[in-house]
Amino acid sequence: MIDKLRRKFISVALISVSIVIVIIMVVLNLSNYRSTVSKADKTLSLLIDNDGTFPVPPKEMDGPGTGAPERKDFSPESPFESRYFSVHLDDDGKVIDVNTDSIAAVTDEQAAKYALSAAEKDKKSGFIGNYRYECSGSLIVFLDATRDLESFRSFLGTSITVAAAGLLCVFFLVLFFSKLAMKPIALSMAKQKRFITDASHEIRTPLTIIDANTEVIEMTTGENEWTRSTRAQIARLTELTKSLVSLSRMDEGTASFKPAEFSISDAASDTAQQFEAPALIGSKEFDKEIEPGLRFCGDEKKIRQLLFLLLDNALKYSPPDGWIRFSLKSNGRKVTIEVSNSVTSISKGSHDQVFDRFMRMDSSRNSAIPGYGLGLSIAQSIVELHKGRITAFSPDDKSFCIQATIQSL
Repeated sequence: MIDKLRRKFISVALISVSIVIVIIMVVLNLSNYRSTVSKADKTLSLLIDNDGTFPVPPKEMDGPGTGAPERKDFSPESPFESRYFSVHLDDDGKVIDVNTDSIAAVTDEQAAKYALSAAEKDKKSGFIGNYRYECSGSLIVFLDATRDLESFRSFLGTSITVAAAGLLCVFFLVLFFSKLAMKPIALSMAKQKRFITDASHEIRTPLTIIDANTEVIEMTTGENEWTRSTRAQIARLTELTKSLVSLSRMDEGTASFKPAEFSISDAASDTAQQFEAPALIGSKEFDKEIEPGLRFCGDEKKIRQLLFLLLDNALKYSPPDGWIRFSLKSNGRKVTIEVSNSVTSISKGSHDQVFDRFMRMDSSRNSAIPGYGLGLSIAQSIVELHKGRITAFSPDDKSFCIQATIQSL
């Protein structure tokens, strides 16, 4: 149990850190991408405003106070740093003019193809390969954004690498510190389990003495309602202590576990046969579907106990004139056991809380149904010993189902 708790702690920590890292990466890279696009769009806007070329810097104008006013978003180095070309289209969408003087990697024919492709997209701006374009009437201007896009992709790759390395470091740190954090809990749980085991053993001695004293009284004065009640309570306490010891040993990993190959189909048939008569007496319909010839490697004694506990639970909590269905089917190397029964009333959905110790369904807490709410806890432990999973659910408000999948060892 402590290992399962530790795994959950590590999983929650890693998922939380991963979500934070992903959010940071998305925000940073999205901001970087928008900055790249914004930079290209500003340059394109400047080119569009000047009919596909950069404006002449003010210092190159003849005479003071002449020419276009100086723009803050325009650097004199921009014409030399930028690679661009422009294309004019007529009203029919045909190329009438191409200017590729400021780029060497694109020919006039290629520029015309780019322009026609951009016109077909019917968007004001966008990307075609590494070229950012903007349309304004019949003019389409393209800007080579290769360097900026490569910088963006490099930053993206670096951020992913750093995030992965950071997540790996977090994993090892959480793995190390989780062991230290769980140590006090593990010690506390170990003490509780030892207490349950020791207390159960200590209880057996007075129970044995009480049982012997009751037998002596019956030999002396004869059996009566008081001695019968005492014997019944002794039997209940003995059963409770056995269940507690069994659970405690399975939790501690000290329970006897002897896996061997056996016929699980025969085990299921034998166990089901024990419940046919009680079901008939209670006027309950009992249907079973057991796949024949199934072999399974596991602890046969515990598997039989698992089947008994599930069927016993279904028999106890199904109402008179109700029904019980039991099925056992193969699923590769796994075997699926499903036990369902009718109920008077139950909420639809998951009911995995029934596997908690001393947990009983609301409808049975004040009833005369015997039990302490430990049977399904023991069943869950047996399933976990066989590397399986057990769930409880209600497909509707009139039935209850327990499904266990166990793996052949």
